Formats: sequence, C-alpha cells, structure tokens
Amino acid sequence: EFKCDPNTKGFKGNIPLHYAAQKGHDDIIRKLVRDYGCDVMAKDEDGDTPLHLAALEGSLSTVCTLIEEFKCDPNTKGFKGNIPLHYAAQKGHDDIIRKLVRDYGCDVMAKDEDGDTPLHLAALEGSLSTVCTLIEEFKCDPNTKGFKGRIPLHHAAHKGHDDIIRKLVRDYGCDVMAKDEDGDTPLHLAALEGSLSTVCTLIEEFKCDPNTKGFKGRIPLHHAAHKGHDDIIRKLVRDY
Repeated sequence: EFKCDPNTKGFKGNIPLHYAAQKGHDDIIRKLVRDYGCDVMAKDEDGDTPLHLAALEGSLSTVCTLIEEFKCDPNTKGFKGNIPLHYAAQKGHDDIIRKLVRDYGCDVMAKDEDGDTPLHLAALEGSLSTVCTLIEEFKCDPNTKGFKGRIPLHHAAHKGHDDIIRKLVRDYGCDVMAKDEDGDTPLHLAALEGSLSTVCTLIEEFKCDPNTKGFKGRIPLHHAAHKGHDDIIRKLVRDY
C-alpha cells in the first residue's frame, strides 16, 4: 500500500529479511523473498547473510527454510570468513550443527580468517555439549591448530572454561602443554587472562609446570604480573 522498499538497508546494512531470519519468522521470509523480491543472499556490513543470523540465533526451522526452499549456500562466508556452522558452534546450537553437517554438507573443519574451526569457537565460548558433539559425532580433531597455532584447549583456558579443559584433556587426549606460535601453553593464557580456577586446575589436576617458559621466555607469573592479577601471583608464588 505504501510502497516501502523491502531491500532498504538499516542498522549495519541489514535489510528487513535479515531481521526476519534473526528472529525466526519464516512466514515473513517467504513473503519477502517470493512476493517482494528480497535478495536471500544479501550481506550486511559484516558480510553476514540472513542464513548466518538464523544460525547465530538458533532458529533451526529458519535455517532449513533458507537452505531448502531458497537454496541458500550453507558454506557461504560471512564476517571474518565464518560460515553459518561457526556461528551455530559459537552459540552452542547442536541441533543446527547436526543439520548443517549431516544434511547440508557443511565442512565441519572449516576455518575462518583467523584459522579457527567451529570446535575452536565452541571451546572459546564455553559450550561443553557442542565440543562433545563436534568431537564425538563428527570426529573433529581436538588438537587442530587455529589462531596463532592454538588448539581448542588454549581457547578454553584463555576463557576459564574448566569443564571443557577437563573433557579435552581427560577424554580426548589434548596435549595440556601444547604451545602456540608464541610458545605459550594453556597455563600461560589462563594466567594472562586472570582465571585463578583455571590456573589451579591446570597445575593441580594436570600437573602443568608453573615455570614453563613461553613467549620471550616468560613464565605464567610474568603474564599474571603484566595484567595485574594479584590473586594468581600469590597462588603461583606461595603454593606452586
């Protein structure tokens, strides 16, 4: 009635179709694409398509609608080279992961521009169930190197996800003393980011050497001091 342009760009270059996909409104998606000519593969300023946003927000029905009805490419790259599978893993949407890999042929070991796989992002964001899904169901290599040569264990330690650390080391054989391109171990990153519980987990449960040298010959204590983590400093010096 009022001749509004359905492809008008709004926040961050999103068109209305992006928003409908983000919120899982399949009926609106169908109307916008079929009747009003919206570009189903339109990219926002980050390079993300409606399919990326549907995967990010966890709408399985919308992911299916966009791929099955409108032939969206499930391996399309968006922000920083991420495919929809990266976003589903990042947010812990295991149902979408299964659908994307089993039915739509997504590459479960796809790497983004940083070199990280969906497994790296799941470990980084703290989704234990997704880490297990990717390794157990889809045989992802838990020692795959990503950003700066880091394995998923580095990312889990970096963010203080002790439950994921335990799973990766005890059940999946991750090398707890693995070094990244800078020479830093998961313990170095835990000390750098200030996770006291993770520092304790790595040293007490997995016998990591608190005097291991990393970047420029620094031990974890250097990293803790650099960032002002006094609680970790006390623990490292008094107890370890």
